[in-house]
Amino acid sequence: MRYKTKRNGVIYLLGGLMIIALAIWFLVQDSAYIFRGEIVDLNEIIANGEEIPESGYVTYKISMPLEAYGSERFTSEIKKTYSYAVLDESGIILTVKVKDEDLKKQLDSFSRDGKDTITVTGDIGRNNTDMEHFLKERYSDYAKENGLKLTNYRIDTTQTRGSRLVGIIFALIIGVSGVIIGFSTIKKAGR
Repeated sequence: MRYKTKRNGVIYLLGGLMIIALAIWFLVQDSAYIFRGEIVDLNEIIANGEEIPESGYVTYKISMPLEAYGSERFTSEIKKTYSYAVLDESGIILTVKVKDEDLKKQLDSFSRDGKDTITVTGDIGRNNTDMEHFLKERYSDYAKENGLKLTNYRIDTTQTRGSRLVGIIFALIIGVSGVIIGFSTIKKAGR
């Protein structure tokens, strides 16, 4: 019985340490955005012909959203997230992931003449495989016909500085709790 109890304590301890390590890694990765609000202007990067970053926080001025081409709902989310294809002035098609209803309404009501603009801020990354499939299915022919470049880049506007920080703090609390439970279980088993 002592062996099982001690083994459970070690599992809690190791699990807690792994969660703490992941939380610290996310904190280091996002520290420039969370604490200093550092954001890269994606329009400027594209205009200068530079490579689009694989990760980080960007701001992007949308002047031509095409339409929402897919939506996702996860069990932990109350609202759906919508993926909008947006056309950049340079001929690149990107994705903007939206959860905010006001932003969704603004994107749906664009005049499509390039005169309306809206600026979004989010975490840049790649679409998941489902959204990549929907994007290619919907826009690959359109891109070929119009000489456009279809990319798999996604600007996720669903994460804010505060929500990122709250998630990291929550993970740290769970990790520290696991370590405490692990140590106390191992100590009890050793008696």
